[in-house]
Amino acid sequence: KSLEEFLVTAEKEGVNLILDLRNCPGGALTDVVPQMFGFFLGERKVVFCFRASGYVKDVFVTPYKKIFNGNMVVLINRNTVSAAEIMAGGLKYQKRVIIVGEKSFGKGLSQGVYSLPENKFISELKMTCAKSEVFFPFEKRYIAFDKIGIEPDIKIDPSLPVEEILNIPEVKEYLNK
Repeated sequence: KSLEEFLVTAEKEGVNLILDLRNCPGGALTDVVPQMFGFFLGERKVVFCFRASGYVKDVFVTPYKKIFNGNMVVLINRNTVSAAEIMAGGLKYQKRVIIVGEKSFGKGLSQGVYSLPENKFISELKMTCAKSEVFFPFEKRYIAFDKIGIEPDIKIDPSLPVEEILNIPEVKEYLNK
C-alpha cells in the first residue's frame, strides 16, 4: 500500500525513479509480478513459467492499473537474483526502463515447497518446479535468462553510488527525455 501511495505521489510530481535491485536476492514470484509489474506496465501478461515438458505451468498477469508513467532506471549487479531479475528483465523487454550495472546472476527457476508426511528428519521439500521467462512483445517471443542473466543497457562499475550513476551522460539523457 505504501509503494502504491508513493508512486501516485511521484506520478503527480512528475519525477523519475531509480529502482535499485543490486544485491537483491529476489523473493516470491507471486509477490513481485502482479503488483510491481502492474504499477509500471498496467494490465498484461509478462511472465510465463514452463515445466521441463514445455507445458506452461503459470502465466502471470498484472491485474493492476498502471500508476507510474515516468522514466525509470533499474540498477542490477551479479547479485541481482531470481524474482529481482524477472522484475528487471520484464521491465527491460517491455521497453519500460533502462538497465544500468553489470550482468545479473541468471536464476530463472521457480521453486515450490511441498509438505511431506511427518517424519523425524524432513517435513518439507523444496524443489525446482518451473523455468521462468519474460515476454518480449516487440519480437513476440519469450526470453529466458536462467544461467544467462540480464544484460544491462549501460555497463558500469556496479559499486558506484546512485549519485554518481545519475551523472553518467547516457543516464542523464534517458532521464531527461
